[in-house]
Amino acid sequence: MTENQIREIWEMINSLHPQIVLLTGDFVDSSDAEIPAVYNSIKVLKSEFGVFGALGNHDHYATAEKVNNALQQRGVMMLNNSHQTLNINNESLSIVGVDDPGYGYSNYADIEKATHGLSPQSFKILLAHRPTFFPTAQKYGMDLTLSGHTHGGQIGFNFFGVEVNPIYLFYDHARGHYEENGKQLYVNAGVGMVGVPIRLVPREITQFTLHTKKSEIG
Repeated sequence: MTENQIREIWEMINSLHPQIVLLTGDFVDSSDAEIPAVYNSIKVLKSEFGVFGALGNHDHYATAEKVNNALQQRGVMMLNNSHQTLNINNESLSIVGVDDPGYGYSNYADIEKATHGLSPQSFKILLAHRPTFFPTAQKYGMDLTLSGHTHGGQIGFNFFGVEVNPIYLFYDHARGHYEENGKQLYVNAGVGMVGVPIRLVPREITQFTLHTKKSEIG
């Protein structure tokens, strides 16, 4: 993606007037040469309580440390195996992040480290690039897990009311909202492409509104 295309994405997010922005990785495709476009454009992204992110697998195809540092220099709070707790309207909200939870030597996630010292009373949102991490997220008491990675299948389409999408052959949690054992997962379809430059699945920026139990009652 070009710098202008990336800037348009940030400006679309700004138009939602978010209180918090959460980014689940794959800021670049595979090259350090793509970092400046992200670095130069993300300065326009604004939110009341901050911008938080975690790395994805494609960030490791480039130099992950350089991607991470560029984002932090622009004010993004990168949560790679760490957490940050906010107090909003007298409610505790913890944003937890793990580095890309891949496989074998490519598994950079450390949920033990990420949750060390985390208040059990806090509402916990986990940023984990791959939705396959959801079972672990449940085990560690994450209330809401936000993931990406799948691109929603990228080439899926609707055929007379039936979704035809090969992504469901590979992922139990491929796209959208899931709830298991009282914990929730949302898999965002993202805005980019991988492999062939074709995208049929709509691009997605997801907006969530969180309500406290008190506000739900009265």
